[in-house]
Amino acid sequence: MSFPSPLRFLTGVLSCAVVAACLGCDQWVDKGDDKLIAGRQSVEVVYKGNAQTVLFDNLETIYPVDDESPAVALDAVVLGSGLVTSLEGLYLNYVGADGFHPIGVCSPEYAPTPAELAVKGFIERGTTRLIWDESAGFEKCMFVRDVVTIEIADDPEDLPLNDDGAGPDTDFEPTEDGVPFESVDIHYNGETATLDPRSLPTSILYDETVVLVSELLEASSFDIELSTVTLDFEGSDGYRPGAKGTCSEHLPAPGERASQAGISLETSELLWEPQLAMDKCAAIKLMAHIWVEPVEQ
Repeated sequence: MSFPSPLRFLTGVLSCAVVAACLGCDQWVDKGDDKLIAGRQSVEVVYKGNAQTVLFDNLETIYPVDDESPAVALDAVVLGSGLVTSLEGLYLNYVGADGFHPIGVCSPEYAPTPAELAVKGFIERGTTRLIWDESAGFEKCMFVRDVVTIEIADDPEDLPLNDDGAGPDTDFEPTEDGVPFESVDIHYNGETATLDPRSLPTSILYDETVVLVSELLEASSFDIELSTVTLDFEGSDGYRPGAKGTCSEHLPAPGERASQAGISLETSELLWEPQLAMDKCAAIKLMAHIWVEPVEQ
């Protein structure tokens, strides 16, 4: 009968200890690592009728915002397409999965974007959210979510390349203070009421002129008992965190909070009473829809 040597026995014990330790180390794993393999990991770049899919795995991953948001540099994505060799003299547009793009919504100084500013932009892995360095000083409408296509043109007048009407209304001029909105849709019990908030009574919230959500619901003519419903909100860019479960502590919100939230007439942003301490995920940009649903029993 043979016996394992002391060295082999010790090695086996240490190996088991390492495995056991790793099984209990979940709290030490960078949450951003999931975005390296989950979600969307590429975007399409289009230039002069040619399209090229750029895979994020072929680019350097960086963390421009925090240690949990892996991203790729916007200029690296554009140049990585192989469609252009320089950013000089070019202009960019960014199209979300819902057709939203910032042209006609953001200031024409930035949308289309002079390509040399791409060095200040990043696309988050997994979400393909377009984010910008603070030094760019961009409006919130430039932070496009769920980007699927980056369009390039030599002349800004050529962008957007394929506007099929799914994007924003480009007939109005943005104001210096923000983005004027023309209507908000209230969805309730299978019906939709479209309202112009600018025709309703206003209030002051965060020193901004707002139309309270309660005013919008009352003007909808729907017979809504606030204590029996929840409220969810969606931006014109398709951002609706309550439906995706990404803001579950705050959205959908109890109906009674309709008088504690308002839409800014200057920026179209959904603002909340400060005492509610709502997370940033509940600050909907470019408000477009209010979803009223019965409380789940």
